[in-house]
Amino acid sequence: MSKCRQLRHSCFGFPMETPKPNTLHHARTHLLTFSSSSYQMGNILLVAYLTKTLSESGTRNLDPDSIPLSESLVLQILRKNSLDSSKKIDFFRWCSLRHIYKHSMSTYSQMFSTLCRSGYLEEVPDLLNSMKNDGVVVRSETFKLLLDAFILSGNFDAALDILDHMEELGTNPNPHMYDSIIVALAKKTQVGLALSIMFKLLEASDGNEGNAVGVSLPSSIACNALLVALRNGHMKLEFKTLFAKLRGKRGFELNTWGYNICIHAFGCWGDLTTSLRLFKEMKEKSLASGSMDPDLCTYNSLIHVLCLVGKVKDAVIVYEELKVSGHEPDAFTYRILIQGCCKSYQMEDATKIFSEMQYNGFLPDTVVYNSLLDGMFKARKVMEACQLFEKMAQDGVRASSWTYNILIDGLCKNGRAEAGYNLFCGLKKKGQFVDAVTYSIVVLLLCRKGHLEEALHLVGEVEERGFVVDLITITSLLIAFHKQGRWDCTERLMKHIRDVNLLPNVLKWRADMEASLRNPPRRREDYTPMFPSTGGLQEIMSSISSPKSGSDDGATEDEKRSSADTDQWSSSPYMDRLANQAISTDLSSQLFFAG
Repeated sequence: MSKCRQLRHSCFGFPMETPKPNTLHHARTHLLTFSSSSYQMGNILLVAYLTKTLSESGTRNLDPDSIPLSESLVLQILRKNSLDSSKKIDFFRWCSLRHIYKHSMSTYSQMFSTLCRSGYLEEVPDLLNSMKNDGVVVRSETFKLLLDAFILSGNFDAALDILDHMEELGTNPNPHMYDSIIVALAKKTQVGLALSIMFKLLEASDGNEGNAVGVSLPSSIACNALLVALRNGHMKLEFKTLFAKLRGKRGFELNTWGYNICIHAFGCWGDLTTSLRLFKEMKEKSLASGSMDPDLCTYNSLIHVLCLVGKVKDAVIVYEELKVSGHEPDAFTYRILIQGCCKSYQMEDATKIFSEMQYNGFLPDTVVYNSLLDGMFKARKVMEACQLFEKMAQDGVRASSWTYNILIDGLCKNGRAEAGYNLFCGLKKKGQFVDAVTYSIVVLLLCRKGHLEEALHLVGEVEERGFVVDLITITSLLIAFHKQGRWDCTERLMKHIRDVNLLPNVLKWRADMEASLRNPPRRREDYTPMFPSTGGLQEIMSSISSPKSGSDDGATEDEKRSSADTDQWSSSPYMDRLANQAISTDLSSQLFFAG
């Protein structure tokens, strides 16, 4: 037997006899199968060796001459879940330095995916430059992956830089990528550009532009992000314009988040009717399809809106309704209700909600305590306010400058001026919690007491501490100067005015006062009525009381109509009734409701 035949037998297991013609096909198939299996086994062993070596010692022990680099091998290493991402980055760079190998679009795409998943986004710019030098261009889907990763990380500058790289490489964004672009621009406060892109996409989705037929509608995520940016930027007109275009776009529907954004925005702008209409629309869609069911955020927005427009009692009723509707109030619910009750001097409701907040396991923060303190002082409940401040300290809630400003102002306005002034002096000695507002409060107190020299001395301290003398402080001093005829103090005050915008007002006020002193008005003119009086008191009272009965009748009819339209099984019947009443009475102009 020849050595060749022995080797063939030992390696492939072929018979020693000369094969017959009809067995040649089977032998060739066996040989190919063995060769493929041998290659796969060798590839598996090579991948295992590289994975182990990279895990233990990185790339320093790799021999470039003995490793047959290929796209398939590199992709297998980059897809190894057991290998740390930092090792993959080192291996990718090591491969880039080999003259016999060049990365492909697939390996770059895989590497970008690895960086996005593992959070190594700081490596992306260098990798993009390397890709540009290699003359490789990845698909737009990969660029969208990078864009989304930077947006999620909050690095909006880097997200927008991706667009510059795409432009340099000649890659056009796909339609779905514009959603990420709009989100990035909105988050980066480039709202005007984001709005322009959004309007173009909405026009293109109708096929109005010849080269843009078939462009899909922007996603809800992009629309909601832009609506939030417009709301935060107080761009009321632009918000309403976008809202109108979206409402008129066939095939587009606001999701729950979108409804909540619009309810909050219109309510903050005083359009309670639109907010209630949107709530009613949500409930109708919920009954029809089971979707768009109002969530806790919806109720929080409505409670906030009702408090803003002064309907605090309605907000409290909605809160009571919320507790039995399947939704549990959260910290934000309690905060906005307590703030609303305190601003409207409904301190009994505020303290009750405050107690419920603590009973349900929520810890009131500084903002909640500040609201309660301010409300109690304004309601002349000085002892309760002081006890609450002690409780605040016992609970470990950190007081802020605003907390002490409320305390000092409340004490001064409730006959405890000495206590307020002593508190101010104590804080000033400690160098804590004293700001320009604190000084303004105390200066106003001293002006009322006639202590102008001390007040001017405090104004000098404001300047020394780096604060700016505000308009309230200046006005308080000027009024005190006028009452006591101390015109010499005006010059001393002007030395402390750092705000150039206030200086013309002070000069004008001084000129007006001097003119008034030179030509004092006659006593008869001092008593000229501010408003013309036509008719007597009886006429005024009749004009106030006469429409009352009519309005009550109208209100009764509205209540009957709204009660008939309200779902008896609704989890929020009072809120539904408010929405029905708002629509029937049309409290404000109808905005953008089509279809």
